[in-house]
Amino acid sequence: MTGVRVAARRGRCVAGVVAVLAAVSVVACSGSGGSGASATPSGGASASATASGSAAASASGTASAPASASAAESVDPAQVTAESLSDEELGYTVTSVPEGMDAVQAEVVQAYVAYDQFTWRLWLTPAGTGTGMEGADEVMTDTIREYIAGQYAGRQPGQYLEGPVRTSIENVVVYGEVVPEAAEVIVCSDRGDMKDYDGSGQDVTSPEIPGSTEVILSLQPEIDGWRVSSERELSRNECLA
Repeated sequence: MTGVRVAARRGRCVAGVVAVLAAVSVVACSGSGGSGASATPSGGASASATASGSAAASASGTASAPASASAAESVDPAQVTAESLSDEELGYTVTSVPEGMDAVQAEVVQAYVAYDQFTWRLWLTPAGTGTGMEGADEVMTDTIREYIAGQYAGRQPGQYLEGPVRTSIENVVVYGEVVPEAAEVIVCSDRGDMKDYDGSGQDVTSPEIPGSTEVILSLQPEIDGWRVSSERELSRNECLA
């Protein structure tokens, strides 16, 4: 993509998760192609903005803390599956979700996917057409929205990505004891079969764009649900989706 792409909890921790309270920064990419996750579709980190109150997590297992301000009671984790989160028309496939999610974790996963699909739709739609950034405030916070809007505004008219994207949701952690409350999702996004076209329709796919990217996203709760607040690259071409 040429642009990249946040609750509450019960006190429960599954073995394999190491949680360290930390500030997580928004890291996005510039140039053509795709980061494989959401904010910018290219591979290099070029812009960042810190988001305090989030926590770093390992790439396996799940963890949760006391729930307070969440509408997750309405989410049935059993209904939040890889199939239900995929969008065939968009060419967006979720290949796996964490096992044993509770209602809040499932809500966070849904929020992440809504954000990820929104940003991929930006880059898959020829620039200057479609709905653009309309509705961005429903899936992301102001800081990351401003960055993605800037990336989108810098695209050539008609520039777009083409092809399928696969996303494996590796881990979801919700921290209810930090202030403000926060959640994190670790994903592997694979855009190895995508092509990048400029405004004239020429294939300008860069061989330097990573096929898969592992990313950690931070989310924060709003009255009506979660919003993605930051995104940070963990690795390139080391994960499978």
